[in-house]
Amino acid sequence: MEGELTKLQTRVEELEAALAAISKKKSSANACRVPSLPFLICVVIVAIGAALAHTAGAGATSAPQAPTKVYAPFQVWDKDKLLFSVQEEPGGGGAGAVFIFTKDGAPAVEILASGEGNGAVSLMNKGTERVSVGIAGNGAGLLVLKSAGQAATQLNGAFGARQTNAQGQPSAQWGVDDSNNGYFMAAGRAGRFLSRLTTDEGGSTGRVEVMGSDEVKVLMGVKENGKGDVCANGAPGKQVCFSGLAIKTLTPF
Repeated sequence: MEGELTKLQTRVEELEAALAAISKKKSSANACRVPSLPFLICVVIVAIGAALAHTAGAGATSAPQAPTKVYAPFQVWDKDKLLFSVQEEPGGGGAGAVFIFTKDGAPAVEILASGEGNGAVSLMNKGTERVSVGIAGNGAGLLVLKSAGQAATQLNGAFGARQTNAQGQPSAQWGVDDSNNGYFMAAGRAGRFLSRLTTDEGGSTGRVEVMGSDEVKVLMGVKENGKGDVCANGAPGKQVCFSGLAIKTLTPF
């Protein structure tokens, strides 16, 4: 660009010299006439040169850059409607949290990081949490699905799942026990587990337990010889067991 401006300035100087030579040949009477065409051309060229110089200067200026850092807390609005906000997580642990709002101004989505370094996402229905995804205390992934009442389903990546009823009491639980065997337990409306379906400790045969008053009242399984075995507990110290098709024993505890 600088080279082109230099050539343009040289050309202007040559034109000015030519115009000066022409003006000397004109009579003094002609001096009062309208400026000649060559002179007007010269003026136009000079104006173009000035415009190019201005353009070159503007092109050398860097384009304005958008800010690369924004400080929280802040909110984003669409006229009079709050769209989302960024702030410290409600627990005050120093981590960040993002809230997305509905058109009515109620929170719909919450994304946060806890002070312990765990992430969590909550989905709301009219401001009430219905789905939450996060990290359980044992470090496993946790998913909680909530109903309009107190009933909820909890899924823990390490242990399994638990279902609560409308009163918030556990009604069923299934997953993996401490021996890495699968199990299923059913509870009454009061939240007390009354039956259990699992395996023996070695995980080789099935096992059914029926409880009452926190004690196993009926135990069904398979003996080492492969025969089915059922034991029923009666009064304290009394037990009757069936092995195969015959009563095996009546044994006091």
